[in-house]
This record gives sequence, structure tokens and C-alpha cells, in this order.
Amino acid sequence: MFKKIIKILIIFSIVVFMAACGNQATPTPSPEEKATQLVQTLDAMATISAGETAVAQLTQIAAAFTPTPISMIPTATYMAAIPTATPVVIPPTVPPPPTPCNWAQFVSDVTYPDWSTIKPSTSFKKVWRLRNIGVCSWTPGYALVFSNGYNMGSATTPINFTVAPGQTADIAVNLVSPNKNGNYESYYKLRDTNGVLFGIGGTANGPFWLKIKVVSPTTIVYEMVPDASRATWSNSTATITFGDTSTPANGLAYSSANPQIETGSVEDESGLIMKPDTAGSVRGIFPAYTIQTGDHFLSVIGCQYGHTSCNVDMQLSYSIGGGAATVLATWDEAYEGKVNKVDVDLSSLAGKSVNLILTVTANGDATDDYVVWLRPRIMR
Repeated sequence: MFKKIIKILIIFSIVVFMAACGNQATPTPSPEEKATQLVQTLDAMATISAGETAVAQLTQIAAAFTPTPISMIPTATYMAAIPTATPVVIPPTVPPPPTPCNWAQFVSDVTYPDWSTIKPSTSFKKVWRLRNIGVCSWTPGYALVFSNGYNMGSATTPINFTVAPGQTADIAVNLVSPNKNGNYESYYKLRDTNGVLFGIGGTANGPFWLKIKVVSPTTIVYEMVPDASRATWSNSTATITFGDTSTPANGLAYSSANPQIETGSVEDESGLIMKPDTAGSVRGIFPAYTIQTGDHFLSVIGCQYGHTSCNVDMQLSYSIGGGAATVLATWDEAYEGKVNKVDVDLSSLAGKSVNLILTVTANGDATDDYVVWLRPRIMR
């Protein structure tokens, strides 16, 4: 159909052209003009022929071409994955718990820090520095109380002063170390006027403590029995001679290489035997000795075996330069089948030249009051 239309258009164009040429009164063309027209006519016909050829070729190509079906795939729509938001729960504001009325804070050990070494049976003072971090004042009615562990001799000690909130105070207690070597721990709390216990730590109820090592002295620095003959001995009214046993009523002082103590045991260490006079007293003042830090007086004391009515006070004291005697320790002794091991710390006298004094005082009739100081000595 397309081919036919082309042909019709070409013929129509020729006819129109020729008609136009026949209707015009134009002069007869010259031979050159005719030649030019002939050439133009031939070019037009060649152009028409070329067009017909091109049309034919395009028709063949169109007939041979099989179009590939186009699948109309819808455009995919991409959406970014938005993570699900985790809801944030803001807890309600909780006010801090109120500060306890009674609350202590440990500051430092003023004396005897943890695992200090102490001799057996030694009197000492433990001091803690505490701060009042509660809102109530500690009054003199407050007290230091033993909580648990090894009790060294004090269950309750009033503090006897006032400590306002925020203030620090030194809380002290007098104790006696155990009589055997070893490690010992004691725990303490404070008690208010209503009997309520409190202490340290986050709960205001934790104990504070004392931790010590008890170690016996190891070196003998002064033996008293060998030096007893140089001591000054006296009864209630006069001096007596050491070693003279002829007049018991005047009081006695002598040594024994193997004394027998009230337990019935015959000892292999020397001892001093002392007996008060009728008025009830006997004592010995030993030569001056310079005390050093760590010195301890040690002995085993009791009644002499067989003297069943023995009942006395035995005393250790000292004087300086012949002055008045100062008592260091006193022990009540009666015949009851046991003895007493004593250990007195002399460190408070360190650097001083002292005269140690041994005294026995009767508690009633002195007739049977024979006592033994078994190997009295100073150890360091």
C-alpha cells in the first residue's frame, strides 16, 4: 500500500510539472536549455528510482524484522528499613535514704594498729579514732561495748564526753592481753542511751576491731634471785637478814633451788620464799635497774606446799631514788591448789633507773603465810 502511494505521488508530480510547462507562454528554449532540462529530468527520475529502491529495501527489512516483545516489569519501589525505636523508660527520681541518727566512721588506730605485738598478760590501752557521721550527738551516756571475738576484759566502757555530728573523737578501752601466745581478734560497737547498738560501714552497724599478736619475751635481762642478797629486806618495823630462817615471827626472806609450790610440784627453777612478820608484812627493795622498752617482769607465784592456811596479797612496786613506792600490780593468793603466772609490762618506765620492790602482806594471821616467787626476772 505504501509503495503504491509513492508511485501515485511521483506520477502526479510529473503530470503537474508538464501541465505547468504547456500552459505557460514561454519562449522556445535554446539547445543548451533543453540539454539542461533533460539532465534535471533524468536526475529527478533517478531520485525517484532511488526512493523506490530504498522503499523496497525498507519494506523487506520491515517484513524480515520480528520485534522482541517487551515485558513491562513494574518498577520496584525500595523503602529504607527504619529500626523500631526502643522506648526509654526514665525511672522516677528516688530521694536518698535519710542519714541514720547514730553512725560512726573509722578514721585511724591511735594505738596498737592491726597485728601489733604484745606480751602475754599485759595491761594496755586500745584507742580508736572515730568520726560521728550521723545526725545525732554522742553524749556521755553512750558507751563502747564488746561485740564478739576474744574478750580481753572489758564488756562496756562509757565514752564520758559529747561528740557532735561531723566531729572526731578518740574512743579508748583498758584491756589485758591473753596469757598464751597467739593471734587474737576482738570486735566492738557503740551503744546509745536507748541501748541500741551501732557502728561503721554502709549499714551503720558494722563493728570496728582490735587485732594483736601475743608473743612471750625471749631474752632474760635480769635475774632477781641471784641478786636477792644485795636487796634491802625489812618487816613491818625493822630490817631483816636475807637467808636467816631462825625467827619466823620476825618475817623471812630466803631462796630455794627447788621450791615446792601448792600444786605439789617440785620446781627445777630457783625461787624466793617470803613470809610476813607477826604484824603482817615483809618486803625487799632490789638494787637500781634501768628499764628499757619491751621489758617485762615475769614470775609464777603461789603459796608454798603444805601451808594450807596461807592467805596473802603479793605486790610488785617500784621507787626512784629512794622515793615513795608506786604499785605496779597486786595479786590475791590463797592456798587452793593452783598458782598464778604473772607478766607485767615495764615499758612505761623505759629509760628510768628504778628499784623494784617485792612485798607480801598477810590477810589475817601470818603464821602460815609462806609464799613463793618462782624465778622472778625481767625479760625483753
